[in-house]
Amino acid sequence: MQLHFTKDVLPDSVTNDFQNLNKLNEQQFRRLIEILFQFLLEPKEVCVCGVW
Repeated sequence: MQLHFTKDVLPDSVTNDFQNLNKLNEQQFRRLIEILFQFLLEPKEVCVCGVW
C-alpha cells in the first residue's frame, strides 16, 4: 500500500482541534477514546451524555 502526503498547509481549524485535545487531562482523553471506539463498533449505541 502506498501512502500519499500533501504539502498543503493544515487549516487553522485542524490546528485548533489539536490544541484543544492537548488541553484534556488523562481521564478526559481516555473517555474520549472510549466514546470514539464505541462509536466505531456500535454507532447507534453511543451515549456521550452519560445518560441513556
